[in-house]
Amino acid sequence: MEDSNLVLTIRANNEFTARLLQHPNNKDYYLPPSWDADPGNPKPESNASSCVEDDDVRKSVSRIELGFDRRPKDPCGWLFSRKSASCDVVLDDRYVYDQHFYVRFDEKGRLILMDLSSHEMSVMYDTQLCKASGSTWILFPDFHIFVKVGPRIAFEIKLATHDTCQDDYQAKVQKFLNGSGSAKLYPAEMSSLPQIQDGNPETTAAPTRPVTPSSNGCYVRLGRLGSGTYGEVFLVLNLNTGEEYAGKEFFGGFEPTTELDILRGIEHVRFLKSTDIDLSLTGN
Repeated sequence: MEDSNLVLTIRANNEFTARLLQHPNNKDYYLPPSWDADPGNPKPESNASSCVEDDDVRKSVSRIELGFDRRPKDPCGWLFSRKSASCDVVLDDRYVYDQHFYVRFDEKGRLILMDLSSHEMSVMYDTQLCKASGSTWILFPDFHIFVKVGPRIAFEIKLATHDTCQDDYQAKVQKFLNGSGSAKLYPAEMSSLPQIQDGNPETTAAPTRPVTPSSNGCYVRLGRLGSGTYGEVFLVLNLNTGEEYAGKEFFGGFEPTTELDILRGIEHVRFLKSTDIDLSLTGN
């Protein structure tokens, strides 16, 4: 049965993450494996190489549930960090900052993961992997979303479904947004965090940084639109803004600088406007 109070579930993907989720500070959000809570239940079998949908298997691992019935300490959203005093969920690992990331709603009522750190976070949407630091990721419900923080923490984010209680859920989202206030769309703490020293992973304080998108957005393919002599064109989704674009990927060995220079300089209703360029991908 669907629960309008449930926002999402964070499911440990390895034993190390499962142990972190059991931190005493997480007791209001933590749920043990169902077979662990009830010794009479056998541990379900699962296929780790597939995107498992079976509810029994999902409940057979350590998990965190975020919901409206357990309000976060900060009205802005649920904070994940290394220190228990200021956060909702503790991840006590050397690669986690004192304030590492938020799970919260944006002004459109979409769930987002807001990274406050300077270390690269890996987020996989289905099988498409994106990496960035200090970025904001929209948690789209149509994807299987997997997150890696540092070299050892790995978990799946599963958004709750509300097909039978959508109106009630949306009313609670709006109430949450009204309580957070427009002035707190981005956490105030970010302007006053101490600077990281020499990139040492042992230093857990997040650096001072402006809350702006990275120079190149993070995109996933939604479908193929066509191809030409020098590359293929896909319908792509910007994970940071939710906007859809036509994205051209050039074949290896082709130097696209001339075409890109032309597109940058054109402003005309009959030409596509170049909004983002990334030449860091090998062969694209």
